[in-house]
Amino acid sequence: MEKVFTKTELKKLEDRFEYEFGLSFRTDEVPDRLVMMEKTPYGKIQNELLGGSYSLILCIPRLPVEKSLKRADVLDENDSFKLLRLSAENHTSHIEEFLKEIEYRFTFFWIQHFRNIKFKMPKTSGEQLILSNLSGNRLYDLSLENEECTTMIWN
Repeated sequence: MEKVFTKTELKKLEDRFEYEFGLSFRTDEVPDRLVMMEKTPYGKIQNELLGGSYSLILCIPRLPVEKSLKRADVLDENDSFKLLRLSAENHTSHIEEFLKEIEYRFTFFWIQHFRNIKFKMPKTSGEQLILSNLSGNRLYDLSLENEECTTMIWN
């Protein structure tokens, strides 16, 4: 099942759109379109992401070090967290298992163009990663266990 929300509809929500859809990050940039997909197997979405030059972005604690992420690029880090980028070429089944383990504890999403995005790192586990400069981008936020995908599109 798929539900599509326009920018106008998202602006009418009482809360920020991130809270309404349970996203693991924040942004003040309301997307031009948001698509909620339920009962969508991750394998179906994964093929599009891996074939479409998307990057997996993860915001995880600095410790412990996850061996399956050794090929990830470090985009930023602070005393508590590391922001990592993993290209589609470096994606493995071990990464999939790791994502399933951390799904409800840490931030991860797939993004089409990561280079111009500005990231504000959380300092504590009570804060969220904040994204800005998302124009011309597409982001996939996944719930693997529930087979849900929220896609945000900025023109």
